[in-house]
Amino acid sequence: MASIFGGGIGAILLKISQGKEELYTDTTHFIIQSILYAMFFSSFLVLIGTKAKHPGWVVLLAIGIYIGYR
Repeated sequence: MASIFGGGIGAILLKISQGKEELYTDTTHFIIQSILYAMFFSSFLVLIGTKAKHPGWVVLLAIGIYIGYR
């Protein structure tokens, strides 16, 4: 289930990144910010929930940082 959601989010971000000039609107900005906060919150939940034993929190944090940087 998580892989399906991750693939869907990845597809959305890929589509947005391919047509930055044409697709950049307030709605696109909202979508990117929503995904960014979801990644950071998910990273925090995995970090706390697994007591930092599962490396997934690092990946989610890295995705959030990358999205925020772009």
